[in-house]
Amino acid sequence: MKFKFLQWIAVVLIILTGYLHFIAIPEEYAEAPYMGWLFLANAAGSLVSAVGIIRQKIWWGWTLGILITAGSILGYLQSRTIGMPGME
Repeated sequence: MKFKFLQWIAVVLIILTGYLHFIAIPEEYAEAPYMGWLFLANAAGSLVSAVGIIRQKIWWGWTLGILITAGSILGYLQSRTIGMPGME
């Protein structure tokens, strides 16, 4: 029971992460095209991860979700501290 609850929390959070990146694609692409593509990859990877978590696939569900989350956090920290190449 507890694992099922944790599983659905993870699915909701990874889909939310993907959605937030998806809606920001146009403005990021306008500023630096590679950022738009990275945001698109994040959104697509989030969907793949959510499906993997629902199907209880550890390697392409949970692991991909952890990598996407860690990459999002690291990218956010870099963009707010030292900046991203090609961006103001």
